[in-house]
Amino acid sequence: MIQLDQNKLQNMYPEMTEEFSDRIYRMVHTLPLKKEEKRGRMIAKKKFSIVFVLLLIVMMSSLVALACSHSYVIQYLFSENVESDKAQMMEVQVQPIDYVQHSETATCIVKDAYFDGEALAIGLGFKTDRHLYLVSDEVKVNDDWVDYVEYSASIEEMWVGNTPPNKEINADEKVHGVEYIFRKPIPKGETVEVTMSITMLAPCVGVEQIDIYQEDNTTMWSEIDAAYEKGLTPLDADEPYEVLISTGWWNGEIDTTSTFQKPYCSVDALVQYANMEVVDTVEVTFMLNAL
Repeated sequence: MIQLDQNKLQNMYPEMTEEFSDRIYRMVHTLPLKKEEKRGRMIAKKKFSIVFVLLLIVMMSSLVALACSHSYVIQYLFSENVESDKAQMMEVQVQPIDYVQHSETATCIVKDAYFDGEALAIGLGFKTDRHLYLVSDEVKVNDDWVDYVEYSASIEEMWVGNTPPNKEINADEKVHGVEYIFRKPIPKGETVEVTMSITMLAPCVGVEQIDIYQEDNTTMWSEIDAAYEKGLTPLDADEPYEVLISTGWWNGEIDTTSTFQKPYCSVDALVQYANMEVVDTVEVTFMLNAL
């Protein structure tokens, strides 16, 4: 019987799960060896078998590694269903971008994209030790703003490093993304130039949650302004990924019966009227084919 130490096996290939290494171990120890008349031939066969098994291990562990390293855009689009047939089919069409930008507080990775002429999805990765708020100017294709259907996803309202204020920051790399469905498709086979701009902001001091569903809108606005005056960034208590702005944005002409409290993709409004600061800006241009 071939002797193969299971602990050494897992040390050699740490990406293996315990269940996978058990399966290899059992398989190796049940391989039959043919007895030959000449000892030299039997030894040769044993060596050949060991080499064969090691090659098998390398190939299978490589497949495991590939299965666990899906592209960012597939992870973003399919989340827990990255092993689905549709995810596997789309992953073949993923196009690399591999743009990395480092700053003092964050690393942004524009990793890859899926583009079939009708839908554009971009996989993003972030590592940070702060609560960062992302604002996107959307994307341009061939220097024109993308005209996309309204249920497409974008990142004008997204936190990285977990949504404050009740969660600790997780400094591990987090995969995010954007997805746009075009009103006017790009013909198959056409190559386009895509430009993406992302601004990363952070609260200057801290945050305060505000109940925006109060019956008295005047009280709501007073609480937003009070948080702003304390130097805090007001957040929607029900949906804390949404940043609120103070009444100063309206230059004193606001109707306090209004329920509009959130700026749309406005970095200036967030800086001036929500006590936020710009940490970094990412702008990247890349080419994609409509596959």
